Parts: sequence; C-alpha cells; structure tokens
Amino acid sequence: MDRPEECNKSPRSRCWGLIVAAGSAQRYGQEPPKQYQLIGDVPLLQFSLNCFNAVPDISGMVVGVSAIDQWFGSLCQTPSKFLGVFVGGASRSETVLRGLEALTSHAEADDWVLVHDAARPCLRVSDLQYLIDEVIDEDVGGILAAPVWDTLKVADRHGNVHKTLCRQRVWRAMTPQMFRLGALTQALNTCLESLEEVPDEASAIERSGRPVKLVRGRDDNLKVTVEADLDRVAAILKNEGRF
Repeated sequence: MDRPEECNKSPRSRCWGLIVAAGSAQRYGQEPPKQYQLIGDVPLLQFSLNCFNAVPDISGMVVGVSAIDQWFGSLCQTPSKFLGVFVGGASRSETVLRGLEALTSHAEADDWVLVHDAARPCLRVSDLQYLIDEVIDEDVGGILAAPVWDTLKVADRHGNVHKTLCRQRVWRAMTPQMFRLGALTQALNTCLESLEEVPDEASAIERSGRPVKLVRGRDDNLKVTVEADLDRVAAILKNEGRF
C-alpha cells in the first residue's frame, strides 16, 4: 500500500523533444546542410535523435526540417519515440512554433518541451536527464549553459574596446532549452507579433518577464557552425565511442 505522502504527490509533467533541423547550408557553406554532415557514416542529426530516445522521461519527439529537405528520409534512422517531421518556418521562432503546434496532438499545455539544435550532436544522455531533473519542478523552465572563461570585450562602432564584461556573470547558452508548451507558445507568438527577433527560446521567455534557470552543461556541448567545427565534434564523439 502506498504511503500517504506518495499518494499526495502529483505526477511529473511529461517531457517532449523538439529537434530543430530546418537550417540551410548558408553559414556552413556546403551541402548537405550541417545537420546531415556525416561523422563515421552517421549524420549529425542522428546523434540527437538517439540521445533523446534513450532518456526515459522523454515521451516522444518531433523534428523540424526544411521545406526542401531531401536528406532526412535517406540518411536518418527514426527511433521508437519519433513522432514525425514538420516543415520549419522562415525563422527559428517560426520553426519552433510549428513544432509546438505539431506536439499539441500529443501533449498538454503544461507539459515540458525540450528544444534542441540538431547541430549540437555532443549532447549526452546524462546531461539531458540532468536538465530534466533540475527543471521539472520549476515554474518557468531552464536551459543548459556553461560559464564563459575568456575575457569578453564589447566593441564600439569604430572597432575599439568599449567596455569589458564581468565574466563571472556571463554564461554561454546551449540547448536543450526546456519550457512548458503553452508558455513557450505564448512567448514566441508575442515576439513575432511585435516583430521582435529572438535568438533562442529563453530570450522569448525573458522578454515576458519570467526568470530562466541556468543549468550547468558540459563545455563540449558544441554547435557545428562552420566546417572546421566538424573535426572537433568528431573527436569528442569518437572518444565517447558513439560511432
């Protein structure tokens, strides 16, 4: 028989994955786009799919792809928790909003959604689970992030140093970023309606005046932005025996 305190506990809200893979090859500089570049015959996106699929708290995941995507079906193997792809929008915010809409047939407004960049293949199962454990009892949400160790300078319009930032309070934002489906939908819609471009989901939540928790992530949760980054993440993944 359950103890009284166990009976009174409310069940944990469900968690869903939303993997953003709708980017073009514009900054990367070649095709296929970076999310489909191969590391040991495995496309970058596959590492994120496998990671989300391996976390027990993840109920399912959707993947946002470009309207002209021609690689997902031929290069990626869909794991058991894969729910489907959706076509992304003209911006990151629009893509995430479409993903949130795709999840509404499975998820409730109070469920958690973890938005992740497909170009971050080094995310570990342990880090994903740690983020969930740290955020799931929060009211608003949180993101994986890492402290900045370098000294950061702010330039003026002439290219000279304007000021030096206090690095003790500067963090590097990463993904996943974990927020409730309803709250994130509202925050992103508000930004779009006011023509505000936001670089990530946390920025939209911040603009609504709500606090976002910083959860310490690993420094090697790198994002592939240019071709040279591919060798760095390949070395990390190979060292972990992931291919």
